[in-house]
Amino acid sequence: AESALAKMDRKLVEQTLLERLKSKDPSQRLRAANLLRSYPVSEEAWPEILKAAKDPDPQVRTYIAYLLIGEGERSVPELARMLAEDNDVNVRVTAASMLGQIGEKAQSALPQILDAVESESAG
Repeated sequence: AESALAKMDRKLVEQTLLERLKSKDPSQRLRAANLLRSYPVSEEAWPEILKAAKDPDPQVRTYIAYLLIGEGERSVPELARMLAEDNDVNVRVTAASMLGQIGEKAQSALPQILDAVESESAG
C-alpha cells in the first residue's frame, strides 16, 4: 500500500496524513506519523508536525522524533525541547539519538544534551 502512496500527489497524501494526526484514535495518529516519515515536511505542514510532537501518546511523539531527523537543522529546537521536557524516557532517548545523528548542526542543543547526560549519571 505504501508503494501506491508514493505514486499519488504528495501534497494530497501529506494533507490526508496531517488530518489523521489530529484523530481522536491514537492508532490513526501513530500510523499517520509513521507514514509521514517517508516524505519531506512542507512548510505548510511544519506547524502541524510541531503540534504532533506534543501528542498525548508517547509512541506518536517517538515517531515524530524519527520524522524530525529527516528535517535536519530546522528540527533541532523541537528535538531539544523533547529531550529536555518530555516525560517519556523513550521519547527523550529518541530525541537525543536524532540530535546525535544531526551532528555538529545540533550544537545549539548542547545545554539540553548535557543536562540529559548529567541526569542519567545522577539517576
